[in-house]
Amino acid sequence: ASRIVAGRRSDQAGARLPLLRRVALRNAVLLALVAGLTAGPGLLLYPVLAAAAVSTMSWNGLAFTAAAELSGRLRAGTAMSLQNTVVAVASSAAPVAFGGLVEAAGWAPGFALCAVAPAVAFAVLRPLQAEEAERAGRRVRIPNPRLPRSAT
Repeated sequence: ASRIVAGRRSDQAGARLPLLRRVALRNAVLLALVAGLTAGPGLLLYPVLAAAAVSTMSWNGLAFTAAAELSGRLRAGTAMSLQNTVVAVASSAAPVAFGGLVEAAGWAPGFALCAVAPAVAFAVLRPLQAEEAERAGRRVRIPNPRLPRSAT
């Protein structure tokens, strides 16, 4: 459901990257909080862990769509294939690395390291926002009667 909400919001805004960056920042904060709460009571940890689980699953659709839009019509297939391949490889390697780190150093360092990736994404995506805005200005807008007027 969080992916659907994120997609709808980005459609209404007419831009993917500002929301994608906010999701990345939120994920970094939530994962850092989980890292800090691992030694604390479950009453505090579990709600934050649940929020982090939901939030960390909400970014992929935005990233996939942004890759297609930023690359342009002629390179969209290549960009989306590359983006999906990188995500698949990272998704395969990350659990093994996370498990090894947790085994060697504990839960807190494991979740702290997980917080680094969305923090880096937040910074790396910043320069692309201007490019996205420029492309959006050149795009032909077709009114969608199901979206609020401000989105069309």
